[in-house]
Amino acid sequence: MMPILQHTLFTSVVNRMQLVHKQSSRVKFSLVVTGVSGTGKSTLADWYAEQFPEVDTSEVTIKRVLNVHLTKPSSPVNLVEQIIHAMGTSSTAKRKSLEGLVYQLNCLLKACKTELIILDEVQECLPDSDGIRAQAMAKAFVAIIDKCKVPLVLIGTPALTRILKLEYLADTSGISREEQLSRRFIAPCKLNIFLSHCDSWMKAINYFAEKQRLRKLNRNDAELLDRLYVATYGRIGLVEKLFSFACFDTFSDLNQVFHDAYELSDTTGEANPFNLTDYTYAAIKKKAQNIERIYFTHSKVKYKG
Repeated sequence: MMPILQHTLFTSVVNRMQLVHKQSSRVKFSLVVTGVSGTGKSTLADWYAEQFPEVDTSEVTIKRVLNVHLTKPSSPVNLVEQIIHAMGTSSTAKRKSLEGLVYQLNCLLKACKTELIILDEVQECLPDSDGIRAQAMAKAFVAIIDKCKVPLVLIGTPALTRILKLEYLADTSGISREEQLSRRFIAPCKLNIFLSHCDSWMKAINYFAEKQRLRKLNRNDAELLDRLYVATYGRIGLVEKLFSFACFDTFSDLNQVFHDAYELSDTTGEANPFNLTDYTYAAIKKKAQNIERIYFTHSKVKYKG
């Protein structure tokens, strides 16, 4: 596993993904993974899929894990179309229906020996309020799970948890009744932000530092680590973004380098955490504590770093 994904923030989610992936029972249960922007959801999805590289044969390309980054599906039909497109083909029907597309998808999944489908940005499927459209989307996910016999990992922002409460009309012995989508899923899991004063935060920073051939940071760099925490809100995606705009050389003043990188990459308009005049170290430590308090109180998460 990539060093950045060895923290329990990620390994616990990977374990759940492996659990639904390796199910041997006839009925396949799926999984919802949520996290605020920048917590590494897409990174995790990409990494998991990369562990099962495609294999080209003379007849077909084997895709054991299909990773799909959704782009605002406008309807259940469009949702399935996007999955089919990720398989490397397009819809063959002139008149498109959900049933027809799910049938085509099932054939493709069988041919490509697909064992797991990861769908990213799934919150884009949900309308602002529950209703007919939300119910239709729920039924589309049920159709994929039931007809294709392939588990799903649905990834998105915390708003995605709504999907587990959506109801759809299930036809049982000719009688329609409402069922919740949650029946097809195991308990959801969540990617959280890092805590500031833990070894895992320092290891996360050093992962990117090593890629830039920088020296490893240690506890003597506590102030810089805290300023990095405030700059990125403890979110791995924002750390990666900050480092991507940083220009290092042998004699770099790291605080100045990150100051300049923050000026280029920040979109919040907040004061630059690497400005030693505007932000005293005491203020930085207080801001880091507030970030943790607000996030973990709001999320109702008990977490030890």
